[in-house]
Amino acid sequence: MPSGAIVHFIEDDSNSRFATQALLEIAGWQVAVYSTAEEFLAAIDLSATGCVLADYRLPGLSGLQIFQILRQRRITLPVLLLSGHAEPPVVEAALAEGVSEFLLKPVTPQQLRTVMQKYLPVETAK
Repeated sequence: MPSGAIVHFIEDDSNSRFATQALLEIAGWQVAVYSTAEEFLAAIDLSATGCVLADYRLPGLSGLQIFQILRQRRITLPVLLLSGHAEPPVVEAALAEGVSEFLLKPVTPQQLRTVMQKYLPVETAK
């Protein structure tokens, strides 16, 4: 990933958003946070770098719908989804559609760091 790449993190739960943002920043990534899919989609464009980390279940558009809209806009950022309630068929369908990762909550800090480094190595984060 190019220098300055960002983790675009979409999470509606403020406690989860704060904790995950802090974890990602401590690990060395630059993070842009959004509380809704719509807020994120209004801010993102073709020049965006990094990856998307989104809760699967959001008010309004879902994490999977974020992925679909990005692809319609020809924005090819890797999309990683998180969920505490996803059934196996939902996970399989999202991965088959092209979502990069589907992580089941609770995700440990080490799991998150390991997965994130596949898409956004820390040394390129700053």
